[in-house]
Amino acid sequence: MANNIDVTPGTGKTVKTTEVGGFQIQHIVNSTAAGVEVDFTSGTAGSPAGGVASVQGVTGGTPLPVTSLGYDVATVCTSGTTAYVATDVVGGAKDFGALGPSGKTIMITSVQLMINLTAITSGMTSFVLYLFNVTPPSAIADSSPFTLPSGDQASYLGSIALGSPVDLGDTLYCEVNSVNKQVKLSGTNLFGYLVTNGAYTPTAVAYTVTIHTVAV
Repeated sequence: MANNIDVTPGTGKTVKTTEVGGFQIQHIVNSTAAGVEVDFTSGTAGSPAGGVASVQGVTGGTPLPVTSLGYDVATVCTSGTTAYVATDVVGGAKDFGALGPSGKTIMITSVQLMINLTAITSGMTSFVLYLFNVTPPSAIADSSPFTLPSGDQASYLGSIALGSPVDLGDTLYCEVNSVNKQVKLSGTNLFGYLVTNGAYTPTAVAYTVTIHTVAV
């Protein structure tokens, strides 16, 4: 069987194909700015090689272009000096920055927490991040208990447990990976609260929350 197939949309036209194992594989091309056609499927029969996926056994062509939109934003929550009890908010309501296309769905992949302290404060345990798609209407202040009132429910996106920070010398640090939490933005930004699960008396230092996302 020869390559290519004739079709008849009123007058004769030819579709570019390659025969592989008795099947005709249609070629997919993209015209570049210079007018050069890039063939995504042309190649030879066989298993995938060089990272180019097989199309019914055809390999060796240029891979299809894929654009992945990733976002990484670090935001500082500054604690006060009033003693915290369990579930108190650290630094008040925060805007965690632009983390996706406006109004679109994103996937949170990982979150990091870095605290500007040289030792773990007595009573400090773990932290949790509560997320919203707008600034939480409750506007809970630093050292006040986290709660989810009815006015916050429409914008609430759930929470992410960050774990307990470890002492890295001049810095306390913890992270959570493979979160894979899918949320829908209202605009481009995520908002929310950093909340402590332990009771301790803080010093006024930076708690830097870094959120990593991809658009889906």
